Formats: sequence, C-alpha cells, structure tokens
Amino acid sequence: MSDHDIFKSASESSEEEEVKVSDCERLLTAARNGEFDVIRDLTTLLKRGEINLDVNCKGDQKFNRGWTSLHLAAYFGHKDVVKILLENGAGIDVTNPNGDTALHKAAYTGRLEVVRVLLDAGADVTMINSEGQTPRLCAKTREISDLILAAEAHDNKEREEQFLSSVRDGQLEDVQELLQKKSKRPNLNCRDAFGNSALHIAAQANQKEIAVFLIQSGLAPDVKNKKDQTPIDFARNNEMKQILGVRPVKEFTLHPHRCEGTLFKKSRFLGFKPVFVVLERGVLSYFRNRGDASTGARRKGMRYLDGTIIMLPKKSENSAEFVLKYSDDIQHTFSTGEGEQEIERQKWLNALKDHITYSTHYMHQGVTGSDEEEILPLGSLQDTLKTAQAQQKLLEKEMASLSSTVTVPGGSQLAVQQTQKISQMAHEMCVTFGQCLTLFKQQDEVRALQLKEEMEKSRVLQEALHALATEHHELEQSIAVRKPSTQRYYDTDEDEFYDCDEENLENTEEFPVHGTFKEDVECMSYQSIKCESPDLSIQSVTEKSKYGRTKLPVPMFDRNDFSVWTILKQCIGKELSKITMPVVFNEPISFLQRITEYMEYSELLENACLCNDPVDRLKYISAFAASAISSNFERLGKPFNPLLGETFEFNRPDLGFKVVSEQVSHHPPVSAFHVESPNYKFHGSIHPKLKFWGKSVEVNPRGILTLELTKHGETYTWTNVNCCVHNVIVGKLWVEHYGVQEIVNHKTKHKAVLNYKQGGWFGKDLHKIEGCIYTPDKKKVKALYGSWAKELFAVDVGDYEEFMKDFNSGTSPSHHAKPLNGASSDGDVSDDIPVKSPSTYDLQIPGQEVIWTGVPRPEYSQEYFSFTLFTMALNEITQENASQISPTDSRLRPDIRLLEQGQIDLASAEKNRLEEKQRAARKERKKRKEEWSPLWFSYGTNQITGKEDWLFKGEYWKKDWSKCPDIF
Repeated sequence: MSDHDIFKSASESSEEEEVKVSDCERLLTAARNGEFDVIRDLTTLLKRGEINLDVNCKGDQKFNRGWTSLHLAAYFGHKDVVKILLENGAGIDVTNPNGDTALHKAAYTGRLEVVRVLLDAGADVTMINSEGQTPRLCAKTREISDLILAAEAHDNKEREEQFLSSVRDGQLEDVQELLQKKSKRPNLNCRDAFGNSALHIAAQANQKEIAVFLIQSGLAPDVKNKKDQTPIDFARNNEMKQILGVRPVKEFTLHPHRCEGTLFKKSRFLGFKPVFVVLERGVLSYFRNRGDASTGARRKGMRYLDGTIIMLPKKSENSAEFVLKYSDDIQHTFSTGEGEQEIERQKWLNALKDHITYSTHYMHQGVTGSDEEEILPLGSLQDTLKTAQAQQKLLEKEMASLSSTVTVPGGSQLAVQQTQKISQMAHEMCVTFGQCLTLFKQQDEVRALQLKEEMEKSRVLQEALHALATEHHELEQSIAVRKPSTQRYYDTDEDEFYDCDEENLENTEEFPVHGTFKEDVECMSYQSIKCESPDLSIQSVTEKSKYGRTKLPVPMFDRNDFSVWTILKQCIGKELSKITMPVVFNEPISFLQRITEYMEYSELLENACLCNDPVDRLKYISAFAASAISSNFERLGKPFNPLLGETFEFNRPDLGFKVVSEQVSHHPPVSAFHVESPNYKFHGSIHPKLKFWGKSVEVNPRGILTLELTKHGETYTWTNVNCCVHNVIVGKLWVEHYGVQEIVNHKTKHKAVLNYKQGGWFGKDLHKIEGCIYTPDKKKVKALYGSWAKELFAVDVGDYEEFMKDFNSGTSPSHHAKPLNGASSDGDVSDDIPVKSPSTYDLQIPGQEVIWTGVPRPEYSQEYFSFTLFTMALNEITQENASQISPTDSRLRPDIRLLEQGQIDLASAEKNRLEEKQRAARKERKKRKEEWSPLWFSYGTNQITGKEDWLFKGEYWKKDWSKCPDIF
C-alpha cells in the first residue's frame, strides 16, 4: 500500500469517528432536552444501518461526562424519551462514574412516571452506587420509595421461588449460579409458604448433591418449619439422614492464619543459616531472630507469595528441605532442621499453600475491606489443627507407599512393617483430631459468652456516648443563642452528602486564563460533574503577602452540618490512614504541602549559618525545629493523604530556598522531601501513624529529619514529637504536642534536648517547651524555654537555674502570662480544655534573648481553616508557577481545589474517583508484575544515621515531565 493510500485510509477513519462523536452528542443533547423527534429520527437511521451509533455512548463534556442518554432522560424526567431509548436497546442498568443507574437518577429527582417505566422494564433495584445507596435510598419522595420497595419485595419473591424450584428439581448448576450472583442473589435462608427451607425441600425431593452444597454454603441443617420439623424429618433414606447430620462448614478467618517459626535458609556460599520466618496475609518475611520480628525492625527479606510454586527435592522425598520458586523465577531453599522433619515440613507446606492461595487471589481480585475484622481461634487450636493436617498428609503418603509395596513380589515383610507404621500414625492422628473436637466445643461456648457480653457493652457505650453528644450539642446551641462567639465549625450532626443542584452550578464563574496555564487547568478531569469545572486560575485576591495570596477563594464551610459521632464510633482503635474519611474532616492542602510548612521560619537556618559558635548554631536550629510545628496551633483539619507519585514543589528564590516532595510509598504511606539553599540542605521522610482512642486522635510522625549546614560542614538530625487532637466526640477541639526531641550535631557532638510538655490540670505546662544545649562532654551550657505555639527564649544555664531556684522559693519577680492572639480567659471553654491559654512564657530573666517569635495570624484566620499567611499561599496557582510545576503537583488535585472553593459534594466525589483510580493502577501494575518506583527519590542509606531512608536523586529540577504518571 502506498503512502497516499495510507493517509487516505487514516483520513476516512478520522472523518467516520467525527461523525460518530457528532451523532453521540446529538443523542445526549436530545435526551437531556427531551427532544423526542430527534431521538426517533436517530434510532430510525440506526435501524436502517445509515449511521453507526451506540445508544449507550457516554458523554465527554463537562456537563455530561460519563452519563448515557438514558441517565439524562431519566434525570430530567422525559418519560417518552426513556421509553424509546429502552425500545432501541439502551442499557437499563448502565452506571455513570459515581455508580448511579438511570433508576438512581430518576428516584433522586422525584420523576415518578419515569421510575414506573424503568421498573416495568426490569431495572435492577439492588444496584448500589459509590455512596453505598440503592435507588430506594436516593428517592426524593415517600411515594417513589414505597414503589421501589414494592418492586424489591416482588423481585425478592420471584428470586426465592426460582431458587426453591431449582432445589426441588435438582438443578445444581442453577442453584450455584443463583447463589454466586453479586446482585439479585436470593436469600439462602428463604422459606416457602409452609416455612420449609431449601434443605427441607432438598430432603423431601431426595436431592443429595444439592443438600451437600447447601450445607457447605452455611445453611443450618437443624432449622425448623412451621410445624417444628427439621430437614432430617423429611429424609427418605439413611444416606440423606447422614448428610443432614453434618454441621455446616464455616470459615473461622477471613485471612490465612499467621505462621511463624525458625527455618534454615540456604545461601550460596555459607550453606544453611537459621532465620525467623513470618507468614502473614500472603507475605513471607524473614528476620535474624524473634525479637526483630516482634518489632518489625531489621527485616532481612520479604517476598509476596502470589504465583509462588513449592518444589520438593527429587533426591529425597523424606528430607526436611523444600524450595520456593517465586513469580519472578527467583528460588529460595528452606529446611526445617533436626527433629520431626516430615511433620514440621508438612505444617509449613500447608501454611505456605494457604498463603499462596490468598496472595494470588488478593492480587487478582483486590484488597479485602480494611474494616472487616478477622476472628481467630486460640493458638493452641491452630497448632493442633496444623499438626493434624500434616499427619493426615503423611498418612496418605504412607498408604500410597503400602499399596505399591503389596504389588511387589516378595514384599510381604516390607508390607507388614509399612502396615505397623501406618497403624501408629493413624492412632496419633485420631488422638490429635479428638483433641481438636474437644477444643472446638470448649472454645465455641467461650466465644458465644464473650460475644454476648461484648455486644451488650458496646450497645451501652454507644447509647451513652450518643446521648452525651446530643446533650452537649444542645447545650452549645443554647449558649450560642445567648452569647455569640467565634465558632470552630467542628461539632456536627448528619453525615449525608447530596448532589449539587444544577441551577446553582451553572452560575459558576469562569475566570480567563492564558497559554500553558490554561492547558494545565483544562487537563484536570471532573467525572460526573454537571457544572463548569472549578476555577483553578489565578486568585482574584488583591491583597498580597511576601508569600502570595492572603485568603482562600471562599471562607470554610460550617461543620455543624455533619456528624462526627456516626463516623468515628466505628473507628476506635483502628489505623486512621486505612479509613476513608469524609472531606469535611480535611483542610484544603495535601500532606506534602503540610510538610512544606516546616520552612515558614527558614530565616532561623540563615541565622544559624551566620554564627561561628556551634552552641549558637544549635540554638537557632532548635528554634527552627520548634517553629516547624507552630502552624499546627488551632489547626484541627486533616490534610489530604497524597496519592502515590504525587509531588509538590515550592521554588522561592526570594525566600532563599526551594522544596520538592513526593509520595514515595502508599503501604505504608511515606512522604519524602528535599530542601535546597545556598547555605544548607534539609531533607527527610515522614511516615505518619494515626490512632483514634475514643476521645482523641494521636499522630506519631515517624521519620528522621536531616539538616546539613554546607558552610560549616555540619549535619544535624532529629525527629518530630507526637501530636494529639482532643475532644473529637464532644467539647471544643484543641491540639497539643508532647514528647522529647533530641537534636544532634554529628560533627561537634553538641546536642539539644527539648521537652514538649503535656498539658496538665488547669492548663499547667500547656504548649510549653523546656530544654538545654549540651557540650560533647554532656555539660549544660544554654537553657531553652518558651512555647512551640509562639516563641522561644535562650539564656545561660547558670542564670536560668539561679532564677528557677529563686522562683520556686517565692522571691522571683512577678510574672504575668500574656495571652496569645488575644485569647480570653473568661471561662468560655469546655471543661476538657485547659483553662490557661498559650502564653509568651517570658520569664524576664536578665540576659535572656528571644531566638524566635511566631508571626501573628490574621484576624480572619479562623474563617480559613486557621491557616497562617504562609499556608494560604501553598495551594495558589499563579501565572509564574503554572507552566513550571509537574503534572503530579498537589496544586492540580481537583478534590483539594474543590474543597478550597467550598464545593463539598464535588470534592467528595473527586476524592473517591482519585482513590479508585489509584487502586485500579495498583492492580494493573501487579497484573503486569511491575514494581512502583518513585521518580525523584530513591531508597538508600543515610550516610549520617546509617539507616535506610529516601534520598533525593537531583533530577527533578531538570523539569522533564515525560515519565510522570497520570494520577489525577
């Protein structure tokens, strides 16, 4: 084919695609506007074959993205259009990106006649959207809800009748197919008019295979009908009675049991060396000893077991060795060592098979919900079962060996020996299984009693806390009526989210943008949003600070409209980073941007570089470490969890530094950052661990921070202290930091130790810092004191100790704490909040110096999530940085931008879309057996600490975005 023919063919194909898209858009527009004649003409042309049109095509415009013509017609209530679309093959249960079907949309907008049409056409009333709602739960009116409820009851009745009929007729494949359906699945415990279950009917019809399947599916064989008859009373013969006498098989765990112990691992040169192996959730990890395994530290190796093959050495079937061949063809040889080699090896092989099956299923089917709790039997029962299973495998092997021996001429003596050996093993196995049955019975009784007690405790606790929360909310509302005061917007009432009304969204203003900046804005996707895309252009705020804008686009929403208790009561004791939280708990910045707030007082590092005395340098660096968390004061929102591969850069030559950060890991979540300046480098990685403890949320920011002063050739390291948010259920929320922080100069061996005090009764030591700087020979030379929320002082340690001695004896000069930001002390606080407000802690010691004072926040800060001026500018897109930032930059995240603009519903939808997209990408990588590798950081050894850390590659500032992933 000539080049001319190739170009001609490509041109014709392109023209056909344009016509197709044009016809699709005509169909969608006509469905939206109820233009019946246009749709009739299009479907007529489609039947004649004159156009190539997919009736189920989805829109790609901002106002109809992901919606089919049936969605639009149902949403706007065009009954005749819905009918003609269904007649021409429109998919009645097709979903949009939010999981909504046409029935969801018709019910939500109150289109009763359309709902009737869809139900008559067989719409699935059990479909669940992304918010976990069926069409009935979305219904706008009671009439529509009752109509869908009646349809649900009718459908359920039909499915149950079909199920029982298939059981009676012995159609095993039909029964299995019905019970394996994800939707429209019949109730396994359904009854007929006489109260007979499916097992009653199977016994009556003598359907043995179906009876076995039903029992294996969990249907109880002792259920009674209306005449108190059990299925065994319907059995025609002894064989059926024997089947019905078996208890149903139930799984004790949602995951394979954890297995651990010492194995010998073969290395290339040193032979077999002992390692402590842990099998957990489809992952094999090995450590030097049990102590390392218990802490999770110093793991020597880890392998995912999906696709792993177990191989036994051919030379010796009875040896203790076995080989694991992983999915990437790497092989590891293990041995169980001395002793009962065969039984021990078989126990490990059984455990490995379970974990391989789980891991393979997990990688292909997705992750089990993190909120599902696994129920584990006691360790003694697990060990006994594993031993019994191992003995059973060996018994089968010996039986096979005996069978082959009997067939060999002259093998009678050998057969006798084999028989004696099998008899002994069978006896041991029977004893072990007898122990299992006894343990089962005992533990079942104990579990039933414990479950009953715990359920009652949980019920009483929930009712008490709910009553307390309701009473406290009513008291706060009554106080607010009598005495207006600044609200915190954190007590909430109802956790429902609704679609935005189209009329309001159509009036969204769109600001003009130019050039590359406009391209970056337009590339952002907003699935299923029936409005103009949110404004991501340059902010129209006229006031500017040295950092940028001074306000967010709109003030924050009122959190009084949302319920804290209904969400948090199910999170007690769980890892918050594994719980999907509503956006109302978030603030409109990413955690990567929150890390950048460390640099708000970067001038302290510049001051440190100018000092010649290492004690003075450490003094300013200690102030920098304390000031890094000052922005947390009164900040009660949770930053957005970064997506894997998300980045953030803050390049400010006018401030003397540039920052780049990247989310380098998702499980566990790890954020790495790197700061460069002519005088210093500052880098590290943060792995925040969050826990909810009923009344408070604790954050442990794990990770070592490293500071290099290039002029002096010095390196400093430290870790941040814990943060705690109090009164998350009732009362005013407040935050504090506590713990000991050690800042070490690795060159001179000077050290600063700061003690962040935990607030005591009546506000004693609230937000207080005390500490000292030590010389290499551990002598105190400087005392540091103040508040991490406002200021820090330094004085010679001798003057400090003398002052404190006089102060404690009552002869020190009077000291009055000055309130921070004008905070009052008139008692308008919750009982759980320390009465004392953060103060200057200025002891007025002669010779003291102020090494750091926080910049007061603007008066309107509480209207904008209590952001500082530095934080206000972090998410701002300007004409200067729009063409410079990476396509994975946090400023381009649509959910953060929507929350910043006050569009909560759309922000929630976008947050869910981004999380689903991230999960899909992870599954696709696993399918292709690809490992995620960060673009800008690599995992290596920190030369200062000697520990593994994420180190900056230095390639980011070349601005080559060709390898950036599509994460938004």
